[in-house]
Amino acid sequence: MATMQQKAFCVLEYARCLSVVTVQRAFRRRSSEHSTMVSTIQEDRFLY
Repeated sequence: MATMQQKAFCVLEYARCLSVVTVQRAFRRRSSEHSTMVSTIQEDRFLY
């Protein structure tokens, strides 16, 4: 289930570009960057 922040991002992105495909691509790009950042933080935590 999408959070309110994710929904807001999609609505604002759609209002900016008016393309569903562009919103999907931006959301996936943003999600993959976030998951990479979270996994890196978790890996750093286990190094100490």
